[in-house]
Amino acid sequence: MKVGDLVELSAYGNKRFANKYMLDRRGLVIGAGRGGYYWEVHWFDLNFKSYMSRRELKYLKAQKST
Repeated sequence: MKVGDLVELSAYGNKRFANKYMLDRRGLVIGAGRGGYYWEVHWFDLNFKSYMSRRELKYLKAQKST
């Protein structure tokens, strides 16, 4: 994972109660914490920034057009 990647919550992230406001939202990685374990994510719909562990995030997959 690197700065500029589009992300959403992983299955583990969806199960955590602390992430209830970020369900079904997309975000952009805007920075890395010390050691590269935590990532700063800007959530689009919420206009909110948070630090998330790598385990709580997954890459956003592109939608296939028909």
